[in-house]
Amino acid sequence: MRKPSIFVLLLSVILLLAWPSPSYADVSVDRAELSGGDLRVEGEAEPDAAILIDGVERGSADGDGEFRIEISGFSSPTCQITVDDGTGAVTANLTGCTPTATEPPPEPEPEPTPVTASSVALNPTSVPAGSASTLTVTLTAAAPAGGAQVSLLSGNTAVAAVPPSLSVAAGSTTGTAAVSTFQVSTTSSAAISATYGGTTRTATLTVVPAASPDAPEPTPVTMSSLGINPDTVTGGGTATATVTLNAPAPTGGAEVSLVSTNTAVATVPASITVPQGFRATTVTISTSEVSSPSTATISATYGGVTRSDSLTVNPAPAGTVSLSTFTAPETMTAGDTAQGVVTLTGPAPSGGATVSLFSSNTGIVRVPPSVLVPAGDTSASFTVTAANASTASATVTAGYGGVQRSVTIRVTAAEAGQSLNALSISPTTITDTETAQAIVSFTSQVASDKVVALSSDNTSVATVPASVTVPAGAAGVTFTVTGQPVTATSTATITASFEGVQRTATITVSPTPASTAPVVTSVTFSPSTLEGGAAATGTVTLDGPATDGAVVDLVSSHPDLVQVQAELVFSVNSTSESFAVTTTSSASDVPVTITATARCCGAQGADSGVLDVTRTTAPPETDTVRITDIEWRRCIFSVEATGTNHDAILTVHLASSGSEVLELTNLGNGEWAGERAFRPPGSNVPVDFVLRSNFGGTDTATAADRRAGACRGDL
Repeated sequence: MRKPSIFVLLLSVILLLAWPSPSYADVSVDRAELSGGDLRVEGEAEPDAAILIDGVERGSADGDGEFRIEISGFSSPTCQITVDDGTGAVTANLTGCTPTATEPPPEPEPEPTPVTASSVALNPTSVPAGSASTLTVTLTAAAPAGGAQVSLLSGNTAVAAVPPSLSVAAGSTTGTAAVSTFQVSTTSSAAISATYGGTTRTATLTVVPAASPDAPEPTPVTMSSLGINPDTVTGGGTATATVTLNAPAPTGGAEVSLVSTNTAVATVPASITVPQGFRATTVTISTSEVSSPSTATISATYGGVTRSDSLTVNPAPAGTVSLSTFTAPETMTAGDTAQGVVTLTGPAPSGGATVSLFSSNTGIVRVPPSVLVPAGDTSASFTVTAANASTASATVTAGYGGVQRSVTIRVTAAEAGQSLNALSISPTTITDTETAQAIVSFTSQVASDKVVALSSDNTSVATVPASVTVPAGAAGVTFTVTGQPVTATSTATITASFEGVQRTATITVSPTPASTAPVVTSVTFSPSTLEGGAAATGTVTLDGPATDGAVVDLVSSHPDLVQVQAELVFSVNSTSESFAVTTTSSASDVPVTITATARCCGAQGADSGVLDVTRTTAPPETDTVRITDIEWRRCIFSVEATGTNHDAILTVHLASSGSEVLELTNLGNGEWAGERAFRPPGSNVPVDFVLRSNFGGTDTATAADRRAGACRGDL
């Protein structure tokens, strides 16, 4: 048989080079059989690829991509296997196999009602400066196994402070914590918030100025009370002890002695000072991991009076996840940011683990109120920000699962002489679908990372990220300015800010010019009138060159009488393309409409033309045609055929609809061949095709694409 013509070969090469490589699995299974423990698998895959069955390499494909694997002693309770060649995997059912009976899965348990924060209350709601109030948090239902860790936050840390969290014991609905207050010159207030289960509840504490510390003391100042919250923790966690005097501390403050009766379980500092004029302060109790429930009594002594309270420390339940470590830089420069990392003792449960965060002085160090460790992960990071302040320290505490860890961070003053120098944008004019590059720079190289705040005064015109970091050792950094859809040319001013210094630059954004894509303007035929059974040439014309090429769909209104190819491909910069038109015998005059519709690649619109088919005056001599070879692989459909009329036009059609799929090329000597890209309805799905001659002969054949999964996605 003669080879296909140069035209067919060139068309095939152009199509193959133009299409992107498929990103689909290239493996298929033609046979999968299990008989008496003997497994036999045959199919096609990527040439020379290793073949894995249920994740185990069992053989490889040959150079043509064919493989055949036989395994003895194989079993499969599900009668299914997974075959993988590295490009993807497919699942095959095993013939000759009987699935092993399994117990039906248990009915899913109903989803529990989520527990959230219901209310918070303060007692008393108004206290003298330096005194303490008790915060009570109530949940909507009993705390789950392991207890509930409720995040706490003071809205005014200069007036009142709370621990980062409090624990509600498993099965209980309430928990308490001490709220410490600080000296104020006028009556002030602080909003105390409690968050659990995604719900936040708030109560307000009023703090009134305390009596002057220089006023005569009518009675000796002594210990009034010592309270511990929570009174039960898991080993490794922390609790808070609130020390309260019977009167404001005298000049110089009151140094209260502390002691633990069981330092192997719980420890406290040797002493703590209640500031002058204050009546209360708090101290952290650290605990150790224990193998069985243990108790330590904490005592505080001042003015000859001792007050005590007990703390119970429990071992962590088996499998319980709690906070393991918390790391953050111990030294930072004012204005800088750094990363803190919390690590759990095991993977976070379903829904993730919310670790509470707390800074003892937000004027020095700021952290978010919490950080989420995603389900299944063991750690998460968060941003620590050093405020623009003189050298000072603050303690950051993380808490989860009854365990708290703390890091003291020392913030030093920023380097002298560092200043924001300039902001530039290039280009300064863009369309609303384009971006520009901006550069923010300092007066010299920075010694540590510098976070520069960014903003746009007109985000409907141009947007920028919220901030950009200039890394240590660099004098500047770039960022992207993104244009937004506009109807008229507009401007936006971009501002960069750092430590009170601002630099600005302006960008102009214009609307994107209207599309100039070519439009389908006509469908013509030569000849425009012909006798049924004759052939014609159709031409589709655009109103301009197809700069990116184009694909146009063709549809005949009378496909059993007039046949055209399904699609017409325009080459780059072409304004018109021709296509073959075949007809069959007609018993009457029939006008047939051919419609061309732009499908992709820049062209648009649709148009149609009419071909007049007249009655066939004499039946043509019947042609005897035969399909000698038909193949469909990876969406490439090819046919070879023979015919007795050497001048015939042979076309291939879908038997189901009559639509033309392919016109064959006449190779001479009664032989025809052709191929094209054509998407099948699925892998191994048989499709019936009809070969037709314009001289009346027909033949039928069936084809299926075993590699349909490897087709390009846009066919």
